[in-house]
Amino acid sequence: MMPKDLVKGRPEGLQVREFVEGDAPGLARMYNESDEGWPGGFTRGIPYTPERVLHEVQRGSAFARLVVVLKGRIVGYCTLGERWGDKDAAYVGFLNVSPRYQGKGFGRRLLLRSIEEATKRGVKRLDLHTWSGNMKAMPLYKKMGFFWVPKTSVYMQNYLPRIFSFPAARDFCDKHPDWYHSFKRKLEVKEDDFKLEGMKIFPYEWEEGGDKLRIIVDREARDITGAETNDFEILCWVEEQEAPAGMPLKIHWKVANKTGRKVSCSLLVEPDDGIKLLEEPPKSFSIGPRRSKEFMGRLLIDPGIEDREEDEASHKVKSNLILEGKLLPLATRLRVRQPVELTFDPHHMIGRPGSEEALIINISNHLKRNVEGEVLAVPPEGVAIDPIAASFSAGANGFTGVKFLVHISREMGNRALPITLLSSVSLEGTRVSARPKTYYVKCVDEGGVIACLEEDKELVLTSEALTINLSLKGGHVSVRDNISGIDLCDGIEDSLGPPFWPPEFAASKYKYELDRVEGALRARLYVDSRTYPGVRLVKQITLAGGSPILKVVYSIINNSSAKYDLKLQVRSYASVPSPVVTMPLREGLVRAAMEEGDFPQWEGDAPDKPDQLKESWSCFEQPRHRLASGLMWNRVDVVEN
Repeated sequence: MMPKDLVKGRPEGLQVREFVEGDAPGLARMYNESDEGWPGGFTRGIPYTPERVLHEVQRGSAFARLVVVLKGRIVGYCTLGERWGDKDAAYVGFLNVSPRYQGKGFGRRLLLRSIEEATKRGVKRLDLHTWSGNMKAMPLYKKMGFFWVPKTSVYMQNYLPRIFSFPAARDFCDKHPDWYHSFKRKLEVKEDDFKLEGMKIFPYEWEEGGDKLRIIVDREARDITGAETNDFEILCWVEEQEAPAGMPLKIHWKVANKTGRKVSCSLLVEPDDGIKLLEEPPKSFSIGPRRSKEFMGRLLIDPGIEDREEDEASHKVKSNLILEGKLLPLATRLRVRQPVELTFDPHHMIGRPGSEEALIINISNHLKRNVEGEVLAVPPEGVAIDPIAASFSAGANGFTGVKFLVHISREMGNRALPITLLSSVSLEGTRVSARPKTYYVKCVDEGGVIACLEEDKELVLTSEALTINLSLKGGHVSVRDNISGIDLCDGIEDSLGPPFWPPEFAASKYKYELDRVEGALRARLYVDSRTYPGVRLVKQITLAGGSPILKVVYSIINNSSAKYDLKLQVRSYASVPSPVVTMPLREGLVRAAMEEGDFPQWEGDAPDKPDQLKESWSCFEQPRHRLASGLMWNRVDVVEN
């Protein structure tokens, strides 16, 4: 089933179609007309030209660029692209209607077409971002099926593409194709914090001609976990979505027959790897007329299960329910938590041979009950810890901490010393263990530089001067000054293109190699492109002991027979608060305070061509800390914003 353009009263001479090159003058006009409708202005004082419009189109990566044309005049524009880091979602990158044409249904038509395009691509979800003060658009977004994800500012998700592929929804929409007008939604400008049986959900409801359809989306599983029609009701839920590893967890299924006849059912449950089904529901059963059945099972989560980031879909239990021969697949979320979670202060401990350092272990209790437990520290050779074990107690969902003293032997040279930390809690006479954690003490002598891999996620290079974190997910590079404890740069990121956005490698897993060369450590991170088959991006990061300089060298390797015209975009972000930037322009040095979100932010704020700079560097100062850091480069063609 495909959504339809159901906005009634189509004006004469109206089109919603793909952008073509000849639309550039009309789109530039619409952008300039819209200037005052955006916070801070849309053009930022630089009027759009057709050339600027085409430049942005060529740099973009949208799979759909839609215009609303009324009697030959472009009155609205929308772009639709991949959601970076999530193959199951599409993203509305831009949506605008000329102010004089707002309130006439043109934005609605663009969103309807966007939902149609997303559904065609087979994604489950359509996302967008806006701001809470966008009072005109927020009711429209919600009426179109978008939900404001709680505790965000403002991230919205729309699961209609997934719902339109669900059998019960297909049946309803085949009978009642005007899904837009039969959609029931309370339009409030606030977060959509809905819950059902303790689960975080987004509810979708339709009603037309006496027929009803209700779909329950588990917003953490990012999929359908329940449905209700005139004929049946189905739902799967867990008692704790914040599911503790190592402990049994109850899961429930409800199936209701609302018809006047007996129905036959089958239920096949498929948990993700690392989740064991201890007790399962019957695989086949029948339900009498106007009767319902509820089943309960038990799950056990392996404490060693892989972590999932908050921005990733969580672990799931899939329930394939077959009702009278029709498959109704459900998915229910488990955001796995260790019973207790350990974090460390300092995050990175840097010591010298013979030194003694204090290690504070912060303990978060993720259980809804008071607990008592123990942390056991297992040191490597050359390290002594006092005490070896520390007991703790924590309230329900509470916090506490323990302290250890770490003694580093004088015989230790430059090396990363792993301390294994084993934590457990006592529950009803049973000892439940959390996943072991490893904490590295960086023993760095004068002129030394060391490396360690932390939790299989970050490669960390440490010298006396700097700590370099290399994230294997996305390849981000961050730089910390060890003397002041200040983060100098919280992300060096890279993209191949054009287009450069969304960045292809933002969620990619990099591989790495590590070697030593002339007193320095050299890390080689590399990743293969999906967009350009056969192309590999390599970045080589070199840190020398005793040096405050980090060297980064990029290579693009084409192992295919295809020819690609590629550029490399490198972005870095100064993380010191309100730094002062200095740039060597041809006309002389320019020194100005940076303001987040204001300067330098927009086109024209900073040089974007090499010949505008006298030399290839920039400097960032933090006067309050008497600290300065800088970037130097030896090759650039153009600065891509």
